[in-house]
Amino acid sequence: MTGKVLGVNSPYLAMLLHQNRRRFVLRKLRNLWYTDLFLLKLTYQQKWLRDYFSFDRRYQYIRQLTEHEQQRGRV
Repeated sequence: MTGKVLGVNSPYLAMLLHQNRRRFVLRKLRNLWYTDLFLLKLTYQQKWLRDYFSFDRRYQYIRQLTEHEQQRGRV
């Protein structure tokens, strides 16, 4: 059954909504990654930050977020 919403085919509209949601999720995960890279560069410059920032722990957290989003079908 193909209906129209505002003059646009429903399957096409659903595909566009899914793509936009996927782009938003990927952008969010990418921003987390780039923020961590920035903090990693700071830890090389500031020794006191090494005690508070664990890049490996943050990497595992981002991986878990990515796997969760993949299981939900967003990525």
